[in-house]
Amino acid sequence: MTTPYISVVVAARNDNYGGDFNIRMQDCVNWFCHYANLFKIHSEFLVVNYNPIEENSSITEAINFPLSAYVKFKIITVEASFHNSISHKAIRKNVPLYEYIAKNIGIRRATGEYIVSGNPDVIWDVSIFKFIAQKKLQVNCYYRADRADFSGSLPPLLPNYENLQLIRNSVFKMFKKGFKYECGIAKCPSLKILSLEIMNRWHLFRELKIAEYETLSKKLNLNINYNNVEYEIHTNASGDFFMMHNSKWHELKGHPENTYLSIHTDSISIAMARYSGLKEKVFFYLVYHRDHSRRFVPETKDADIESMYDKFETDAKWMRKTQKPIIYNDDNWGFPEHNFHTIQYK
Repeated sequence: MTTPYISVVVAARNDNYGGDFNIRMQDCVNWFCHYANLFKIHSEFLVVNYNPIEENSSITEAINFPLSAYVKFKIITVEASFHNSISHKAIRKNVPLYEYIAKNIGIRRATGEYIVSGNPDVIWDVSIFKFIAQKKLQVNCYYRADRADFSGSLPPLLPNYENLQLIRNSVFKMFKKGFKYECGIAKCPSLKILSLEIMNRWHLFRELKIAEYETLSKKLNLNINYNNVEYEIHTNASGDFFMMHNSKWHELKGHPENTYLSIHTDSISIAMARYSGLKEKVFFYLVYHRDHSRRFVPETKDADIESMYDKFETDAKWMRKTQKPIIYNDDNWGFPEHNFHTIQYK
């Protein structure tokens, strides 16, 4: 059997989160499978079916996982009893899905050379598939992509160029390094992306002073004083697309598992990767996310969310100062000894 070049790990639950989760996930599965087949990328797509509701249709009933010569779908079910056994209010807020524990369970069992920790309702731009197909990914890098939110009013999507254009033309929000933009891509998506990239670099320059030009500043013997780590590394919407080599996930022992909320946990993971010595690479083209209601919104004035942001900033600044990652988990990360029920589509 061919070893997958990439494994994609997502967490899901059969609660139709956001009101149209099944549509969003089916779009994601169809899109990924189509372009992995088109560009002949041997892939593994792992769905961690977390804490399923017994009376609802299962993920395997609600979602059609296509048979493919290049994509192997694997469904790992984390039963309710396991979820209940790790639900300690002193450690984490009790919610139905512990996102980064679920993702670690998938990452620990992924066999791909590179692993993408992502979400099950995200559609990658075709250019990202093209780049991955060239097999030019580097072990000493981690890979990010800007996220664009598009209108949730679109019908279920077929994976083709016309629908890609439809998505691009329906974008109204973009999450770039350090900043979020309300926008409309309209008739010339590439030009709009480029203009936002130029604008974003100016904003980063303004926030970081000359930090984007670190080599020049060192030559001129000028000090760099970063205000926020989120302007130095691309943490924005990192839960939607974060890729690095399998060995690096194991060296860092996955995502932090004992954070109180999932929000900003993905940002901490990026800081771990960056300050372990890996280089950050950001794709020019985007990953697209159909807009929906959410459990946690970063801008919400909530004490728990603010506490998680403070933890990210405090821990990330320490990692930046020491140039060492904080390893939050022990060797039991992802619960490798637990025998979760697994279905594989061959």
